[in-house]
Amino acid sequence: DKQKEEAEAWFHLAEEEIARAEPKLQEAQAALKELSAQQIAEVKNYTTPPPEVQTVLQAVMIILGKPPTWSSAKKAMADAHFKETIVTYEVSNLTDSQLRELETYTKKSEFKSSKIMLVSAAGYNFSKWVLATED
Repeated sequence: DKQKEEAEAWFHLAEEEIARAEPKLQEAQAALKELSAQQIAEVKNYTTPPPEVQTVLQAVMIILGKPPTWSSAKKAMADAHFKETIVTYEVSNLTDSQLRELETYTKKSEFKSSKIMLVSAAGYNFSKWVLATED
């Protein structure tokens, strides 16, 4: 029956998408697990962060459902469970609205891994997670 075939086709398409995205997300989560408290503190202690770091952390705040501001990011990073929160974040909870807003940040020229890596190791790891989450 046609409905069953259509449902199975959608199911298989979803499985393929998950299989494609899962390795990237696992790699990004592994990078986050390697973040030290010192690296997070280094980012948090910026009064005015480099534009690349600010853009990445704004994107992290969108994913976490918080205002995409530097003050919001600093407050989030001050939480003793911040690292655990992002490592265990369930990406399926992202809404279409969050994904659209996230894209406005990830398309910025500041959001290039090669640029971010030169400025901040922690920022680079956050950016890998953001990009994997967006996928």
